[in-house]
This record gives sequence, structure tokens and C-alpha cells, in this order.
Amino acid sequence: MFWKQRIVDVIGIAPKEFEKNIKSMVLNRLRETYEGSFDEDIGIVLVVNNVKIKSEGKIVPGEGNVYYEVEFDAYSLKPELNEVLYGEINDAVEFGAFIKIGSLEGLIHISQLMEDFVTYDPTNKSFRGKESHKVITVGNIVKARIISLSLRESIEKSKIGLTLRQPGLGKIIAFKKK
Repeated sequence: MFWKQRIVDVIGIAPKEFEKNIKSMVLNRLRETYEGSFDEDIGIVLVVNNVKIKSEGKIVPGEGNVYYEVEFDAYSLKPELNEVLYGEINDAVEFGAFIKIGSLEGLIHISQLMEDFVTYDPTNKSFRGKESHKVITVGNIVKARIISLSLRESIEKSKIGLTLRQPGLGKIIAFKKK
């Protein structure tokens, strides 16, 4: 699920950065700090936007930075177990298909692709059902359900397991207009 949250934080700016625009420096620091990070309450932060500096800069004795209280919007992705979502198959390997879900990637194990014995064609990067003759290939849009979830401190370390083996799930077939 995608979320938008308003967050308040304090950001430190080094004196050597003062010659630049403070608002753009604060935005850059927030993006470095938050984007791509994971928080159990917020999820994986995708974008930081709409920054408002709420206070004049404060100097802490003995430190070189000037600290600003800021308020900003964080747009995040917080997938949930059993959530149904849409994504595009962006890679296929012998053990399954990888699906792009926003900035995350999930895996549909070959056993979860369809209710059929599935074979993998490495030349076409596709999967085919033995009896149904259904084909799933890179570029297909699918509707999948999250069956396992392991969210970590970064997008790269997070893992999402998906299935297409339930009623209403699978490859989305586009109908052509006549």
C-alpha cells in the first residue's frame, strides 16, 4: 500500500553549505536520509517532498552544524501480507519471475506462477503451462498476492514473495478494440 505522511524532524546543515540555498540543502539532506530507507511505521520511503522549514537555525555549542526544525511529506510503500497488487514482470529466470512493484521487486516462484506444471524457456524468458498452454513472459502485467514479506532497512534487502495461483490472479489480458 502507498502512503503519504507528514513528518517533523530536525536537520543539521554544515557551515560550509551555507552559501547554497538553505531550503534546497535541507531537501537534499532529507532525501539522503529518508529516501530508500525503511521504518516499521512508515514503510519504505520513496519520495520526500513539500519541505517547510519551521524554525530559524539553532546552533548547539561545541558543534559546527546549524539545526533546523522541518516538516515534510514522505511518500512511502508499506506492503502488507495478503495484499493484492499489480506489477510488471521485469525478469524471468529458471526458478521464477521477478515483478516490479513501485521501487520494490518481488519474486513469483515458478511453483506459484499457475495451477499447472510449468516449464521455463530461457530463450524467450517465458514460462508455459504444460496442460493449459498459458504463457507468462517478461513485460506482462500481472495481478498478484503477497504471500511472504521480509522488509529490511533498505529496498535492496527487502524480500517479497508473490503468488498468481489463486482465483482472480494472474496475467492481465488486454482486449483490443475492433
